[in-house]
Amino acid sequence: MKWIAPNQSADRELSIVAVREAIGRLLPGKEPHAGFCRALPLNRFFAHNRVHIASHLTETIEALRSYPRGDNYHAETFARATHNIDLMNRAKEDPNTFAWARSFWNSNLTIVPCVFHE
Repeated sequence: MKWIAPNQSADRELSIVAVREAIGRLLPGKEPHAGFCRALPLNRFFAHNRVHIASHLTETIEALRSYPRGDNYHAETFARATHNIDLMNRAKEDPNTFAWARSFWNSNLTIVPCVFHE
């Protein structure tokens, strides 16, 4: 994955630690960091008319438009629900949609075993 950060050290162990920490920050799905990682792209989709929602959802529309300077809780909650619905719909339409993800994570588990930190 050197292409992601070409100026960073190629030290394998340091890279594993960095990726493990980045993934770990996403695990608490209702925490601000994970919410931001979901809501900001949704804000950009909304700003560029790539996502459409019912016009009567005025509070949600305003929360998304003003993110991250407005009602972050409302925007992040909507983003979490939207992502979950989208993923469930994709999986219903094609059970193999996320086969690549299973393969990716299973391959990574053989390279770097999971470590639980409290």
